[in-house]
Amino acid sequence: FRYIDWSFCGKEDVLYLRGCDNTKRRQETGAFERSLRLQSAHLELMQAPDLGIDGLLNKALEQIIAVTLSELGFLFLYDELQKDFVLHAWSKSVLQACSVKAKEDLPFSIHHKGLWSEAVREQKTVIVNHYDPAAEYAAGYPTGHLPIHNFLSLPVLDHGRIVAIAGVANKDTDY
Repeated sequence: FRYIDWSFCGKEDVLYLRGCDNTKRRQETGAFERSLRLQSAHLELMQAPDLGIDGLLNKALEQIIAVTLSELGFLFLYDELQKDFVLHAWSKSVLQACSVKAKEDLPFSIHHKGLWSEAVREQKTVIVNHYDPAAEYAAGYPTGHLPIHNFLSLPVLDHGRIVAIAGVANKDTDY
């Protein structure tokens, strides 16, 4: 794709058009805006009052959603020894719109989470820009779950060990 600014003027029976390719400027502006969102999120987290671990994780999830321009998000804590996930938080938009209610205190095995747990299984960031519920990676989702259009999840590391996964979904554009 190219981004073109068009201008025109008319004189009698003649229409003059001029196109100016501004693709590079728009790409540079987009990169600057992404960097600014990331720096703002980092600053906000660093300046947050003593929220405790739960408050800090909730704030981090809010910032992840904002920085990625996503609609939905989640944060699961991961126990590497037990191979279990424990839901820490869903984004507010999920809690308001999703009719599936997970029990936050129950661990979920890595074997039951489909795409959610791919970041742990692969030990890297997972991006799916055209989510297909019938695909092999998808364990499907229960009735009442919000539809997923695109998805990004990443492992959160502490001294080389995965301790959590953060995920976002339904950005207007590809991840």
